[in-house]
Amino acid sequence: NLNILSKHTDPGNVNYLFRPIQFSVTTTAGFFMVLNPVPIPQSIPYHVAGTYNGTELKYYVNGCLVADTPCTGTMVLNDLNTAIGNQSSNHTEPFTGYIDEVRIWNRCTVQMLR
Repeated sequence: NLNILSKHTDPGNVNYLFRPIQFSVTTTAGFFMVLNPVPIPQSIPYHVAGTYNGTELKYYVNGCLVADTPCTGTMVLNDLNTAIGNQSSNHTEPFTGYIDEVRIWNRCTVQMLR
């Protein structure tokens, strides 16, 4: 339960939840989760990202897509605070390590490198 980014207090009210092992969102179509199959040792820096584009939930490690799952619906919003490195209301799921940068975007663009 190492939360990198959290907007939830329990499984029943997840707006979004990002962990080294999973990325989850709740939409009008239900709760969706994608699992990261890549082991992430604590002693090595990684870049991890999760995206939802209206049709798929995706998990990236170091810029490479490692897992995806179909996902539909409009994201369900809640009034909870967004927390970095833990839950905002109860600090029982702390991230152990360093978080250098967190970004939340309302769009995702892919840039092809040549």
